[in-house]
Amino acid sequence: MAVSSPQAPQQVPRPRVPPPPATARKASPAAKRKPVVVSSTKGLRLRLLPIVIFVAALTMTVRLNGISTQARAQPSPPAAAVSPQPAEPREEKMRSARRGDENSAGAMLSQNEIDVLQKLAERREILEIRAQELDSREALLRAAEARIEGKIHEIKTLEQTIEKLIARYNPLEENKIKSLVNIYEKMKPKDAARIFNELEMPTLMAVVEHMKDAKTAPIMAEMDSARAKALTMELAARNRLPFATTNLGEQGGGG
Repeated sequence: MAVSSPQAPQQVPRPRVPPPPATARKASPAAKRKPVVVSSTKGLRLRLLPIVIFVAALTMTVRLNGISTQARAQPSPPAAAVSPQPAEPREEKMRSARRGDENSAGAMLSQNEIDVLQKLAERREILEIRAQELDSREALLRAAEARIEGKIHEIKTLEQTIEKLIARYNPLEENKIKSLVNIYEKMKPKDAARIFNELEMPTLMAVVEHMKDAKTAPIMAEMDSARAKALTMELAARNRLPFATTNLGEQGGGG
């Protein structure tokens, strides 16, 4: 038994010596006992397997029950989240029905309304065209007014120029007329009358207006009657008539 016992690790190692045959024979019972131990371990494992399966199933069942309990414990979403549309009241439905009836009635009269709308649209187009024409005319009138104002400005400028020229011309003309007046007053009335018959009326009027009445009357008495009459009318129009013209007709008739 001392040789076959494996419980001698504390002894000093010795060189291995092949065991005697007797030892081999004695170790055979131990070798026969090892399969028995293995078989008992396998049997224990087989007996524990159903227990493990049962425990796993039980654990799974408990977990499933916990999940279902949590799902039940969670509050359901509020009704507002679903946002169901409230049912229309009965009065609203009646109003909708009435509107539908009115729309159908309007559809029956829509042709007349369409005609009226078309006429209104045509009238509006006509008014718009007239408005455009008025705008165009107004623009033309404004342009014409601008041109007229320009012409008026030009005329005023021309008048100012003429007035300046007349202001320079009048003294010279005045001197010339005075010189002619002196000449005619010194002439005989018959000779002066012959010249007066040939002069143009504006020139004749300018000379006569500057002559004295006492010098003008004898000359007019010697003038042609028609010419003397025309001169008389011009003088009357200018409110200047010589004192001797009252007898002009008689003297002209006697000559």
